[in-house]
Amino acid sequence: MQTERLESEANLEEDVYPVTPAPFVLTRQVGETISVESYQGMIMEVLPRSLYQRYRVQLMTGETVQLWTGERARLNAQVDFLGQLPHRMLPQRLAWQEVDGELSLLLSVVEGFSLQQQLEQVGWVDLLGDYLQLVQLLKKIHQTGWQVLAFHPTEVVVGRPVVLEGLSYLTPLGTVPLVAVYLPGYTAPELAAGGVVTGQEDIYTLGALFYRLLTGEEPPEGGVDFLNVPAALQIPGAVQVLGRTLASPDQRCDFDELLRLVRQLRAGRQRQAFTYQVGAATTQGLNIRRTLNQDSWGYRVSSAVTDEGASGILVACVADGIGGMLQGEVASALATGQFVGAADPPAFETVAEQQAWTVDRLIRANQVVHQQLGGAGGCTLTGIVLCGARLTLAHLGDSRAYRVGTEGLVLLSEDHSLVRSLINRGLITETEALTHPQRNQLLRSVGEVRNLAADALDTLPDLVLTPEEVIFLCTDGVWECLDLTSIHALIWQNPDLQGCANAIIQRVLTLGAPDNATIVLVRCTTTPIA
Repeated sequence: MQTERLESEANLEEDVYPVTPAPFVLTRQVGETISVESYQGMIMEVLPRSLYQRYRVQLMTGETVQLWTGERARLNAQVDFLGQLPHRMLPQRLAWQEVDGELSLLLSVVEGFSLQQQLEQVGWVDLLGDYLQLVQLLKKIHQTGWQVLAFHPTEVVVGRPVVLEGLSYLTPLGTVPLVAVYLPGYTAPELAAGGVVTGQEDIYTLGALFYRLLTGEEPPEGGVDFLNVPAALQIPGAVQVLGRTLASPDQRCDFDELLRLVRQLRAGRQRQAFTYQVGAATTQGLNIRRTLNQDSWGYRVSSAVTDEGASGILVACVADGIGGMLQGEVASALATGQFVGAADPPAFETVAEQQAWTVDRLIRANQVVHQQLGGAGGCTLTGIVLCGARLTLAHLGDSRAYRVGTEGLVLLSEDHSLVRSLINRGLITETEALTHPQRNQLLRSVGEVRNLAADALDTLPDLVLTPEEVIFLCTDGVWECLDLTSIHALIWQNPDLQGCANAIIQRVLTLGAPDNATIVLVRCTTTPIA
């Protein structure tokens, strides 16, 4: 059963988190069964201890978890903190209980190599992205009123994302440290004097960790002598990071400055630059009843500096005005202009930020079309955002996005149409859909409703393109007319994407072009930087 906190917030320091906890002894052995709330399992391994004892446990369900045990004074802070801040960059609190003064805390297992292990395999430049994630996590921890006063590279698990397991020296901001803090080389010197923590101590730890990244050696306990900087540290940009993090408390930088300095360093040290090749073409078609081209397309290329270094950003889309509605060409032009935007997109720190921005552009496009046309005009829209080679998508209607690679054309979007719904339900086949009398009837479109919910759109999981792959956007006037597998050879490994786009539109015209037809081709390329 869970225990409740015994004291009020006013008595936090004195009663809930005593400053000088008593020592403890190992109480569990390999093979021993454990029970924490509804979880039952067996201890499989005794892990290296910190301020509390840790075990690897196999549950009855077969799942592997961690068990931390210790006196209430040593673990109560971790119990409270992990309950207050469930975060994917921290172990997940599964259950906890107190029995006879001992707390047992059950946590998810974080698989992967430690930062120290990774340092033996790759260079420091390749770990700057992981370091930046760690800085952002500690900033988030500050925002919730806590601070991790010291941790070691062995307590950081490198992955997507990085996970910090080193929570031994967790302390509420503005209080006296809960335990005596001593981790040689990684502890801010002022902690030896005691007193209330100021929020600058973990900046020093991050500086010490950065020293370890650069040199591969443990940081000196007395700090770095900046009057006699070792050759390994004489790196423009890197020495400034050390100078601002390992300085005296009143001279240390804050998290935002540290993020800026490291991003700037990484941008200058990255080994490749991203550029984009784009080809696009459109046609009104040959149908004598189609006196307007209701398709629109657009793209924008900009640059940004993110945790991945200096990166190009491309935003592109195609849109198709809905036939049978007034001002379809106006709707598609409005939607395209809003999605591509008049301003450059921001630097995306995570794929989640990039995906959220991509979806937001389509939602804004829907709002503009509905406001301008009052529901009397609508369109499809299939839009992408590339940040470096990382792709996100937002899609509504029956225009399409394909990924062109070694395996052929892979459809990334799904038509929001009546015939697609019938196919999914097994009522008609793909072939029957091509001639179905209601094949052009859409179930969702841009501008149809005033407020478009994000879950009404198609999106993608995290997807990164290889340098050879091409993203192929098109309206239904292209994909309904062509056997798309037949044009794979035309696009694949062809350096002239504009020539490809022109050739595809010419094929559509050769086949009669009964509808407006538009295509946008995008390839991301990388150039090594010496």
